Amino acid sequence: MADATFDGDNLLIELPAGQTEIQVEREIYSAWKEWVKTSDNAKYQLALRTVAGDTIKASQDISPAFFVRNDLGWRIRAADENIEISFTGNLYKEDDTLDLITLRAGRTVGMYFDRSQNALDINSGGGRVQ
Repeated sequence: MADATFDGDNLLIELPAGQTEIQVEREIYSAWKEWVKTSDNAKYQLALRTVAGDTIKASQDISPAFFVRNDLGWRIRAADENIEISFTGNLYKEDDTLDLITLRAGRTVGMYFDRSQNALDINSGGGRVQ
């Protein structure tokens, strides 16, 4: 499987052509960490942040969650094709009021997110329900 690529000037996370399944941690987050270390790419605003790995007990860790920094302008864009893409991993947008995806003109892209529900709390206004 190919990794996402990053366009720091246009704040785009570019998905590889023809790939219908994306492993968020490996193909987006890890690829971004490698991209930041290359050349002078660290000069760009952060594309992602994560929370993960804290140990709850000896045999259990918190599932990782990855946040696209759409509040800083970053967006995900599929290759120039009509496609359906499934993301496996806890991928979220930093600002829920802003878009996460930018589409190419004339293209239809379906994006599906397979997230772990066992790591979520529900804020009921009077406290958190687990």
